[in-house]
Amino acid sequence: MTSSFILPDRPFFLIRHGETEANVAQRICGGGVDTRLTELGRSQAKHVAEAVHSLTPRPTRIIHSDMSRSRETATIINTKLNLPMHGDNALREHMFGEWEGEVWQTVLARVDAGDKPNGGECRVEFAARVQANLTRVLNDHPDDLLMIVAHGGTFHAIMRIYGMEANDWIQNCHLHHFEPANGNSAAKATSPMPWFISSYDVENGVLVKKPASICPNTAGTLRTPKKSQPPQSKP
Repeated sequence: MTSSFILPDRPFFLIRHGETEANVAQRICGGGVDTRLTELGRSQAKHVAEAVHSLTPRPTRIIHSDMSRSRETATIINTKLNLPMHGDNALREHMFGEWEGEVWQTVLARVDAGDKPNGGECRVEFAARVQANLTRVLNDHPDDLLMIVAHGGTFHAIMRIYGMEANDWIQNCHLHHFEPANGNSAAKATSPMPWFISSYDVENGVLVKKPASICPNTAGTLRTPKKSQPPQSKP
């Protein structure tokens, strides 16, 4: 691993869980409170499962946050892959402490400011936890191409590890691929993010790979991040 990568420079897939009841209610549901998938959330996972066979290369193992929303999403997707999979408590969503259950709009400015809730984590602490545990997971499985099923906050934490903010919110069950830039020195010189991040849309039953909206071109030019606003569904 080169120091510019911070995370181990190996490819991996990352997907957020399907829509949850808390997402619909626009309420904070972090790593301290669980919430069930909605029927739409299950349908989203099934939609990915039906197309995941078209991935090239295909993942060889699934690691998921041990929260039920991630576990159920992973289980549904794995009906078509039949891969070894297991949960990891350390991959839980941002711990929001006393803010758990609050309406997102009421505390969004404090979240963006990096305030720390009582009994929870600030954004810097959460990013450090994500960095430590993604590093551990990737290093523990050096011969696997992992699909990691986690949370929206996981994506934002990865961006913050590299000193950036995501350009976009992470939609439920939207699969992403992180690919090291490797020897692309021009890419590394123009951005602190040494990854090409792609997302996949399901089109006619096939996963179509596109530049990720959270960090388009990713290892190169970046757009100005969008202003903070409540997304369609939060963690």
